Formats: sequence, C-alpha cells, structure tokens
Amino acid sequence: MSVAKVDGFGVRSIGSGYNANLERRVRDVRMVAGEALAKGDAVCFDFSGGSTEPDYGWGNRVMKANGDVLLTSQSIGVAAEDISSGSIGTIRVGGFCDFAKIDGSAAAPGQLLIGGNANDATTGLLVPIDTSAAQGSGGEGDQLPVAIHIYDDGNDEADGKVFLLNPANL
Repeated sequence: MSVAKVDGFGVRSIGSGYNANLERRVRDVRMVAGEALAKGDAVCFDFSGGSTEPDYGWGNRVMKANGDVLLTSQSIGVAAEDISSGSIGTIRVGGFCDFAKIDGSAAAPGQLLIGGNANDATTGLLVPIDTSAAQGSGGEGDQLPVAIHIYDDGNDEADGKVFLLNPANL
C-alpha cells in the first residue's frame, strides 16, 4: 500500500497556464430515484413509503432534498445525471462536484451548504446553513452540512462547484 498526500482540495496556479492540486477524488453511489431528478439536484433518502418497505428497500431511494420536512431534510449528495422516477442513477456523495445547483443569491464561497426547502422555493438546491438555528427544532439546526461552497455564477443551474462531505458516510 502506498501513502498518498492530498494537499488541500483547491486549485492554485503556478506560473503561466499551469495548475497544481488537481486532485479529484470522488465518491459516487448508484440509487433509485423516487421522483424525476435533474443533474445537479440536491438529494436525500426517500422514506415516503411510511411503515411499508419500498420495492427497493429502505435507504436505496432518493428524492430532492426538502428542508421543510424532517424525513427529507438531510441532504446526502447531488444527482450526477438526469434520472427518471423509478430508475437507477448516479449520485455524487463525496469529493469535488462541478455540477451542483446552488442558490447563488444566498451562498458565498467557503460557506457550509445544506438542501433547500419548499418555503423558499429552493427544493433541490444547495443553500447556506443557518448556524443560529436551534438543535432539536426539526429545521436547519438538525441538519449536517452536505458540502462546502467553492464557486457558482448565481444562475441556480447545474454548474456550481462544491466539495461534498458525504454526511451519510456512503
């Protein structure tokens, strides 16, 4: 086994036209979409089956993250492709992601991000976490951050750059 050192995850320029630190370790998982997902959507586990086990088992389905509902508030990653409802698709859960949908009107580089919510019309987007929210309130105080914001151009499209933290340890 060899030892590997990852010196940060940012890209820095050395000289003219040469970049260093192009480390792109990522973690992708394959899951079933509980609803139609677009590339870049923030996703969470889909526990909408109630007490009846879903066709694909518990923890194998994902849907757009919605912070307004306790069972769908914890984002686990970002859809890496368009996935139709009931189909298997790729979800990026860890490492560098350059196709995340970010609420560009609210997020700034370096902020911790969580899944958006329907009240703010940000379901499926990554939004900054409100660190003043009380734990146990069922809202943002109970969510783990899913990503660190790196860059976005403010258009809420699947071109934002984040570093995913794999909060579900998948």
